[in-house]
Amino acid sequence: MKRLGQRKVVMLGMLIAAGAFVWVALIPPTLAVEGSGAKTSFYLGLGLISFATGLILPSVSALVSLYSGADEQGRNLGILRSAGSLARVIGPVTAALLYFHFGSHFWVYLGGALLMLPAIWIVRGLPDPAVERASA
Repeated sequence: MKRLGQRKVVMLGMLIAAGAFVWVALIPPTLAVEGSGAKTSFYLGLGLISFATGLILPSVSALVSLYSGADEQGRNLGILRSAGSLARVIGPVTAALLYFHFGSHFWVYLGGALLMLPAIWIVRGLPDPAVERASA
């Protein structure tokens, strides 16, 4: 974390997650075919998504903390946690609806594409918290 910084770790996590989503999307629809390696690929993709989540979530919490003043940290971290909880409620329902309406691979492509929106925002518009603190 010290070598890369939170922003770069978030970006790395998002790139890994987007790649893992594409990886999972490219798996043949039938996991039951013996000897195809589809199950192994599926579990590898899920493992990469989990690894990416482990990179992203703590780093985003750290960034929220770094960008918040001492009097705002509790409120901002609470909002972040609440938004995460809301996403864990809405996400599976939305994914299920997309799955049944568009098929098994659509939601994975959509998830990978949606991960690029915050990644672009981080790269283009989010100042480095260390530089931001030094100039304040």
